[in-house]
Amino acid sequence: MSGSFKIAKLFGIDVFVHWSFFLLLLWIGWSTSRSGGDAAQVLVGLATVLALFGCVVLHELGHALTARRFGIGTTDITLLPIGGVARLERMPKNPVQEFWVAIAGPAVNVAIAAVLLVVMVLLGRSNFASADALTGNSILANLFTINLVLVIFNMLPAFPMDGGRVLRALLAMKMNYVSATETAALVGKLMAVLFAVIGIYANPLLLFIALFVFLGASGEVRMAKMGEWIGNLTVDKAMMTQFRTFSPDEPLASVVDELISGSQVDFPVCQEGHFVGMFRRSDLPGAIETHGHESTIANLIDRDCLTATPDGSLEHLVSKMQSTGVGSVPVLQGDRVVGLVSQENINELVMIRSAAANHRDQVRDRQSAGQPNSTPVRDASSTNTVV
Repeated sequence: MSGSFKIAKLFGIDVFVHWSFFLLLLWIGWSTSRSGGDAAQVLVGLATVLALFGCVVLHELGHALTARRFGIGTTDITLLPIGGVARLERMPKNPVQEFWVAIAGPAVNVAIAAVLLVVMVLLGRSNFASADALTGNSILANLFTINLVLVIFNMLPAFPMDGGRVLRALLAMKMNYVSATETAALVGKLMAVLFAVIGIYANPLLLFIALFVFLGASGEVRMAKMGEWIGNLTVDKAMMTQFRTFSPDEPLASVVDELISGSQVDFPVCQEGHFVGMFRRSDLPGAIETHGHESTIANLIDRDCLTATPDGSLEHLVSKMQSTGVGSVPVLQGDRVVGLVSQENINELVMIRSAAANHRDQVRDRQSAGQPNSTPVRDASSTNTVV
């Protein structure tokens, strides 16, 4: 994620923190001091926030390590002021697997709360009704309460919270994946409307949460339908076969000319026909500022880039592209580039297959109503006639 830097590597997973997280720490320290708190109270507040985000990391590791058991990797974990994000390479389509991956995060918070409860009982600090325990004088009590709140919030049956994924997984055990997603999304949108109504009269923060939930529900439906439209396709069905490549010793001026005159934005770099890496448009402005138009692209090649094979799963490639933020991926046959997959290609393919699917639905509706069949159409990725 842009603006983040690595702070640790846990169980082989890189953990990043976004720069805005430090604004949160500054705000906590400033607000505590401004309200009359002394240095000790400021330190307690900061320590509580840091401990809280330690719990968030453990929560995300719960998702990541459970996904790993089902053969799904995690790109990284990033800490943000609003929480954490574990970027899985893909979400499991098996509802049982999705259930366990989704519930693993909240289960970690339950375990943390249980441990904190035992520690506080042993220390004689289990009087949670006292004002001191809930206003910052007890880090343990604060963390206990916060972990319970995290469990309740995350288990709300609304995307993109874990509870929405748990609900979809349970529904998908009885119906198809897209229908389960649409039903779970509808529940989430109804909750979003409820949050918005309450937020108008009680707490404006709920308006933000309502928007977050509503958009998350819509996004999950789009992703589920995309998976249905491209789930059985291989990479070669979406790749460009007409594309421009560069050699490492070509000048940046050549890339500029190609960008202006064509529609391709990222370029495979090949040495005597063998793939070397990718040159990406995002690297061009800084390179020109630093080195000028006549410098070569040799030192600007992404040599450790994501690649694909023609017979690979297109759905898995799309998930990896989204989790890594890559816009274009070279398709290799051995060490030769045979194609290029871009987000634009994928969007166009999804648009065509969506239209074809809608047409098939209309044909079925007319057949059910006893009307004559329409003209057969061809599936966008197949040579077989589809009626």
